[in-house]
Amino acid sequence: MSENVHDSMGHGDCNNLTIDFMNTIVLSKIKSIYNQDPDQFYLNLTKHMDNEQNYEDCFDSVFKIMYPALKKAWEEEKIVLKTDQIKIDK
Repeated sequence: MSENVHDSMGHGDCNNLTIDFMNTIVLSKIKSIYNQDPDQFYLNLTKHMDNEQNYEDCFDSVFKIMYPALKKAWEEEKIVLKTDQIKIDK
């Protein structure tokens, strides 16, 4: 994931592809982060953010807090992936 990956027609309809990837792909694979539902973790991180600013910068400000938080949780082994719940017989 990287910051500033945008898809825009140049008419104010900018879409931050990194945030879409994080929300659609990454968070959908996670069962919990610090024992919280991924959506709740996301809301707790972003609830004090200025939503108007988020739209102005195409959600780059969301990326700047979310990516380090996910990275830290991963390094601390506080993320449980949904696949961790699957038992495979060998």
